[in-house]
Amino acid sequence: MKKLTKRGQHTVLPILGGIVSELTFRVDGCPMIVFRGTEAESQLEIEDQIVLVSRSGEELLPYARPGSDFAPRRLGRILDLLGLSVNDALAMKDGTLQIEFADGSKLKVTSTTGYEAWHFQFPRPGRPAGAAAHQISLHGAAGHLME
Repeated sequence: MKKLTKRGQHTVLPILGGIVSELTFRVDGCPMIVFRGTEAESQLEIEDQIVLVSRSGEELLPYARPGSDFAPRRLGRILDLLGLSVNDALAMKDGTLQIEFADGSKLKVTSTTGYEAWHFQFPRPGRPAGAAAHQISLHGAAGHLME
């Protein structure tokens, strides 16, 4: 059974060792990342800008606000995460999300709008999770983490 654990004042997401198995994008460009683990899938919906950090530097993937023109090609670098395993995943007390992958790259999401920037769910809604799974839902918003 997956349980949330703490690292100091931060929460460790239960996706360590999981693999990025799927990426989907809404019409407005907001991505959803699916992590496949040994017990079940988890999903992470992102509704704010993303910072990707890699060996080649830091890249900002801007959030397309409703009603704005969205160019999906601006999110192309997020496709590099497919197939990578998760080395670390922290939901910070201030609502920031940071995930580190096996290749050393990192994904960071912080609220820039004052609203919810991301939403994590385990198990992935509508998918089989087994008898041992219980629902975990975390949200990162401006200045705080909601469990």
